Amino acid sequence: MLHYASGAPENDDFQVVENQLARQRLFSVHPNHNKPLRRWVDDLHAGIHSFRDQLKRTPSLSAKLARADTRMRTALVERGHDPSAWVPYEDALLVLSDRLGSGYPRRIMLDSGAFTDWGKGRTSSVSDVVQSYRDFLDLSGDLFDEVFLINLDVITEVDDAEDVKAAKIKESDDNFATLKSAFPNNRVLPVFHQGESLSRLGEVVAMADGYICLSPNNNEPEKTREEWTLFHNLAAEGTHCHGLATTGNRMMRISGLYSGDSTSWRTHGGNG
Repeated sequence: MLHYASGAPENDDFQVVENQLARQRLFSVHPNHNKPLRRWVDDLHAGIHSFRDQLKRTPSLSAKLARADTRMRTALVERGHDPSAWVPYEDALLVLSDRLGSGYPRRIMLDSGAFTDWGKGRTSSVSDVVQSYRDFLDLSGDLFDEVFLINLDVITEVDDAEDVKAAKIKESDDNFATLKSAFPNNRVLPVFHQGESLSRLGEVVAMADGYICLSPNNNEPEKTREEWTLFHNLAAEGTHCHGLATTGNRMMRISGLYSGDSTSWRTHGGNG
């Protein structure tokens, strides 16, 4: 299963090593994330592909990391540990970066930001999404081997009346047609949501270019999400399925997904 590390770039001291670790990234083009995403792409264009590149570009980083080392050694002493066991940040990052080799994610997936707006009771405009996708593609040039574009889907809900659900599905399909027309050289991925029918899955598969997104309901228990994803991945036989927010350990083992994403890689790191 291909893991797309999702989340807006932090533009921090560890970003270049994260780029070396990741082979795939998923980014939202929601306006809230525009500035850090542009900075991330600009750094790639500037050739910042290893930690040594970063140190050469920003020599002051060494002093910043040394101050962080001092804080960590102080914290170790306060907790009764030997501070000499602490490996300096710069040394550790250089060793890891050199071992990984210069590089950055070559496969990119862009998300419209529809879920962000939906969670705040807002809607996204397909014309805005077209412009945001176009801006990213123009900015990135030939940096990436693949850039997939997720449809601006209108999220259906379990308790939607049938006419409401049908209207949302039609709007999703209209948005898909608009994006396909605007980006004929990029693969636009339609989205199938938990709560939609098997016949709808057939429609999503038929409109796709061999690759779709499955969106299990985040409010359901993880076991329910796993079973739903496994069943519909099998039902979409012959089509690659990307799971949205589907990188739980058991999900990755049993679902059979071609690819998936979530922000768990960052959450786990932040929690140690």
